[in-house]
Amino acid sequence: MRSVASTLAAAQWGRYLVLMVPYSVFYFLVDTFVVQQAVSWFNVPVAYRDVLPVRATTYILSLVNTQLGQGGLALYLHRRHGLPFWEITGTVVFLSFVEVYQLAFYSFIGALVGGELGRGAPVWVYAGLAAYLAFHLWFFSRPRGGRIGRARVLATFYQARPSHYLRVLLYKTPNLLAAVTVHFPAPRLLLRRPADRRGAPGTEPGGVGVLLPELRTRGRPRRLQPGGALRVHADERAHRTSLPAEGDRGDV
Repeated sequence: MRSVASTLAAAQWGRYLVLMVPYSVFYFLVDTFVVQQAVSWFNVPVAYRDVLPVRATTYILSLVNTQLGQGGLALYLHRRHGLPFWEITGTVVFLSFVEVYQLAFYSFIGALVGGELGRGAPVWVYAGLAAYLAFHLWFFSRPRGGRIGRARVLATFYQARPSHYLRVLLYKTPNLLAAVTVHFPAPRLLLRRPADRRGAPGTEPGGVGVLLPELRTRGRPRRLQPGGALRVHADERAHRTSLPAEGDRGDV
């Protein structure tokens, strides 16, 4: 706990908040727009301004549990507009479904561009997701009988066309891109130590940079690479004080 407290005390909170507050507002506005669009498509037309306060409230519930926040949104719309609870829940599930595939799609693009597809990112995972998506779109493209066809929680999926999935994915994309952009520098601002802000490297237990300052590059200790041990030992020997010869020990 002492380490956590010292790290947070040394964080650059001013810069961190300047970065995160506009991002949070932007995310909230875009996310509210997506919810308003989906509810208007599948349930009942609602105004953007009416969704703003409830969406903000559900974020507080999401701090406890994400699904609890989604459930709170469904409950509000159910009471506010008299919608069947399970139908509005189906719309919330639809949004979550698209969000999962949005993450899968962009992770696939990243793995493909970064050369990790088939290594760090298994191809079979993406193939399985693509196969289910094709089945999903086919299954809900036509009316079904029985209990599955009458299930109100699935009503949104029966109404949704492929264009709805694509539009929600595109509407949510700015939030994903903003998150990637913001969360890259944010931890550096939050976790920097006082020594980092002065430009000097912080002391790391067992770090080579503590013992070998001459190996630092751009003010930071260079990490040992495979095959670099010989260079390290050679550098140590070059800076080591010469020992006296065997016959001169008495003079020391």
